[in-house]
Amino acid sequence: MYQKKDEFVDYFSQLKSHFGSIRNLARELDVDATTIYKWRYRKQLPISRAKRITEISDGKIVASKVMLFIKKNDSI
Repeated sequence: MYQKKDEFVDYFSQLKSHFGSIRNLARELDVDATTIYKWRYRKQLPISRAKRITEISDGKIVASKVMLFIKKNDSI
């Protein structure tokens, strides 16, 4: 669990640094910023959103598998 926490802290630091803010990222993903904060709080990220973040960051930000959860309509 500790490793997962560290990975998420690093991941969200990368997101903030790359996009300038969580709100900017939220605009790019077309979600509310509170949704992203919920992912951070839960320390899990929908795989579809992780893929999209990787795409819009030109591959610079990649989530580890431990961070992901798969929703019903997500594809791997």
